[in-house]
Amino acid sequence: MVVVGVCFLLIVLPICLMVMFQIGTNRFLRETERSLLHQAAIYSAAYAEAFETATTASGGGAISGYYLPPNKRVFWMAESRTFAPLLNLRRDGLEDPAPLAETSGVTSAPRYQAIAPTLAELARRSKPVTLSSVRFLDHEGHDFLSDGALNYASHAEVEKALEAEVGTAIRRKSEVAEGFSLNRFGRGTGYRIYLAYPVITENRVIGVILLSRTPPDLFSYLKEERAALLQYFVVLVIAALLLGSILVRIIVGPLRALRDHSRMVASGNDTKISPSDRFGLHEMAELGGSIRLMSKKLASRSKEISSYSDHVTHELKSPVTSITGAAELLSSAGLSNHARQKMIETISTQAARMDSLLKALREMTRARHYTPGEPARLRDMMPDWPALRLRVNEPDAVLPLSAQHGTVVLHQLLQNAKHHGATEVVLTWDGQVLRIADNGAGFPDGDLSRLVDPFYTTRRETGGTGMGLAISATILALYDAELKPVQSDAGAIFDIRLPGNDSNPT
Repeated sequence: MVVVGVCFLLIVLPICLMVMFQIGTNRFLRETERSLLHQAAIYSAAYAEAFETATTASGGGAISGYYLPPNKRVFWMAESRTFAPLLNLRRDGLEDPAPLAETSGVTSAPRYQAIAPTLAELARRSKPVTLSSVRFLDHEGHDFLSDGALNYASHAEVEKALEAEVGTAIRRKSEVAEGFSLNRFGRGTGYRIYLAYPVITENRVIGVILLSRTPPDLFSYLKEERAALLQYFVVLVIAALLLGSILVRIIVGPLRALRDHSRMVASGNDTKISPSDRFGLHEMAELGGSIRLMSKKLASRSKEISSYSDHVTHELKSPVTSITGAAELLSSAGLSNHARQKMIETISTQAARMDSLLKALREMTRARHYTPGEPARLRDMMPDWPALRLRVNEPDAVLPLSAQHGTVVLHQLLQNAKHHGATEVVLTWDGQVLRIADNGAGFPDGDLSRLVDPFYTTRRETGGTGMGLAISATILALYDAELKPVQSDAGAIFDIRLPGNDSNPT
């Protein structure tokens, strides 16, 4: 659903943003504004020339109208004039419909009456092409072409034009309601642009050209460009499909694989799990690797807990049975002092064994919660064993193992060597493997694969718990290291295979 939603947004978002921010509509508005400016400049030139001709024909005389101050005079007398876009639909918004012109009954000056037929003919001939409504106003805002001498001086855009500025406005049409409609987005024909342009001669504003036009609407434009829009839509759909397939391949597929992986682990079917060939993004590959590692450790931990439970039950069952039997015999009448003493010794011995087993279990539990330490020198890990002769080939070698943990591991191995009759232990470091070899009795080949298993011991009769090597293996696992017994004809040999180490102690 997320992928489908992203692809859908890819298709509709550009169009929605265009409509929402009125990008296309603003462009149509400015094109219409530019067109009206060009028309107004031409009408203004024709108006001014006709007015000057009428003035000359009437024998001259004073010209009325707003007199241009120096700053405006420089602009309007320049050889070229450029106008920045004046209207912006997002900024300006829509104004109220144009107010009705006032009927003043005032007749414009004779010179305006003289040029009225010429300008009326110009407007009639140009309208089929310009599609604009044009009104010619005198210096007081009167439309001298209208029958009722309509006055537009109260219009804001005309007021600006009478003071030698270009006045513009975006006004709603009177028949368009303010409420919600598609015209509020595409605008359609719901508004009209008004532009008032001053007519200047002899540094006076002698009149105003008032133009208005409805700009093209967005929907009409889209209809005209439907072929191009269809191609654009096809390209968007193809891009969305490609994006969707990529997202499915690099995100959805790996996530489904991880989901199935987790479900198999939860149901106990982790043996059926096969590593995924593809995980898409590098981060997804790292996540997949982490989840696989976590699943592997959880499955291993679950199996270990089950195995420990079986071993603990088995190992504690014998002492508990012996103690229970001895206690029952002690409670019987007629038991001799010698037999009573033997029962007491049995209880004491078996209780001590239970205590040793429980201590070993606690040590194993603590070992699982250790955190790896900093690499240290081999000489700093060596425990003090006066009864054994120790030989080390590289005592200053740096091992990727903390001094504390290294001491615990070597202590267990040296203790194991001592209990099996060794008098000498040789430690050899080759850069990755630390080999511990002794001259003791060693182990039968059949026992090698089980030596690091919890509770497995060859010294059960002498009180061995079988937890020493298991604790060492657990500590080494924190460093991704492995404790492995090696077959030997003389004595016992253990290899500690450590990961590569580039660190140097300070």
